[in-house]
Amino acid sequence: MINTVFLYDSKELYSISIRILKNLNSNTFNDFQEYYYALSSVINALTALIIKNPKLASQLLTKIEKVSIPKPISYLKIRTNVLKYLLDYRLGKTDEKLISIKLENLKWLGLTDIAKDLTFFFNRIKNDRSPLS
Repeated sequence: MINTVFLYDSKELYSISIRILKNLNSNTFNDFQEYYYALSSVINALTALIIKNPKLASQLLTKIEKVSIPKPISYLKIRTNVLKYLLDYRLGKTDEKLISIKLENLKWLGLTDIAKDLTFFFNRIKNDRSPLS
């Protein structure tokens, strides 16, 4: 699912993500790398759903926030938190200024690569004119 999330139907993407999260919660992964890739896939799905179907994105985010994320992969936690603000922006619940502050905070923390990626996605959301699902 990593680079193909925008090709999936929203409901199918959500369903796959929920199955992965159930496995994460039941600790069925043999090693840290499997866990990382599984959680990354779910967060990539969240990224796609924010544009494709914000309602499902909200439901998925609620479930992601319940997953305990180990410190070594805190990048995923940071990304999830910023995606939460981007989802709120997409749904009209927050303004552009707050998002800009969050992205600047990432730069201030020295997380310029994360800030760059999320800024690119934020610009994509701002330019997207499709109706909310």
